[in-house]
Amino acid sequence: MGTLYAWGDNRGGQLGNGSLTSTHIPTPVDMTGVLAGKEVVDIAVIGMNETYMAVTRDGLMYTWGYGTTHGQLGNGILGNSSVPVAVDTSGISPSPKVVEVFGGTQSMTWLARTDDGRLINWGYGLQGQLGHGRFGNESKPVAVNTSGVLAGKQITSVATSVGSNGAVFALTSDGQAFSWGYNSYGLLGNGSTTDSSIPVAVNMSGVLAGKTITKLVAGSTSNHAIALASDGKLYAWGEGYYGQMGNGTSGNPGIRNPLPAAVDMTGVLAGKTIEDVQIAWNTTLVIADGQAYSWGTYTGTPGPRVT
Repeated sequence: MGTLYAWGDNRGGQLGNGSLTSTHIPTPVDMTGVLAGKEVVDIAVIGMNETYMAVTRDGLMYTWGYGTTHGQLGNGILGNSSVPVAVDTSGISPSPKVVEVFGGTQSMTWLARTDDGRLINWGYGLQGQLGHGRFGNESKPVAVNTSGVLAGKQITSVATSVGSNGAVFALTSDGQAFSWGYNSYGLLGNGSTTDSSIPVAVNMSGVLAGKTITKLVAGSTSNHAIALASDGKLYAWGEGYYGQMGNGTSGNPGIRNPLPAAVDMTGVLAGKTIEDVQIAWNTTLVIADGQAYSWGTYTGTPGPRVT
């Protein structure tokens, strides 16, 4: 059914081979236990390459490596494992079949989307990024609260921000955006700077009035979000100290932006068709008409420039 191989640091058992010995040579992950006979269709990592996950064809999840601090293994135990263990989804009803997982090397939280559109997560949750109504860690999967602003909504895509602590964004089929978790810089886009343990609606009454969102992105080591709207333009919110907002502001005056603001598209982006947008390390990268543009930390500019 295929074999997984791993190499490198193994002090937490993250190579999944039953030992704690680091190696520079690829070694097979133990497939004789819970992974026996399983077909792995996806793998992911969180926490500076400390905890790994395998998703199998039947929609089940298996983890190994570090789990002592926040319950990252999802098996209900605060402890590490040097071999794969099954994520305990017995508390989720109906039983979930996972189709997509989200992690990140700066994150200590797992998020998974099921085939029926539900979101489940576990691990670090002190800023409310688990979205289940409590501020705290969970060592087993819990369901994101969908009885409030997400009631009756169909989630079509998810983005995660793993900057200072972490936040989650969900885009629904009607082009609306929702968020929860860390919010000190206005990252949730709801006009507040207070963390939220349940989903809140991104404010659509200002620059986004009358528009729908077609793509929403967040990124590693970043505290801002970018949306591509139905008018073909970009809108940003969250931290702007490094010019991430793309509207010409930076430094202390632009550090907190709790409401969406329009990215400057009158300069190098004038008349361009946005094809893709991504975020990483407080920097935004855009592809428009086959050309790359960027702004933020590593560009030295608070507005779009040709890359």
